[in-house]
Amino acid sequence: MSRQILDNWQLYLLLLIPVVLTIIYKYIPMYGIQIAFRDFKASRGYTGSQWVGLYWFERFFSSPTCVRMIKNAGSSI
Repeated sequence: MSRQILDNWQLYLLLLIPVVLTIIYKYIPMYGIQIAFRDFKASRGYTGSQWVGLYWFERFFSSPTCVRMIKNAGSSI
């Protein structure tokens, strides 16, 4: 097994490029998605801010102007 890897090291190096790019551009930004589920305070950072779950989503979708805000956001495109 290790002999095959050593014989084809160039192929593994080529495979490493898309793997690294996928990690950088697809998985690392997912760490920032958690900001939507926290009561984010910049002074406390991601981990120091309180976890509130779906509170902000419930608040947005239960507001009386929700539909108007969604339509307004889509009309600027």
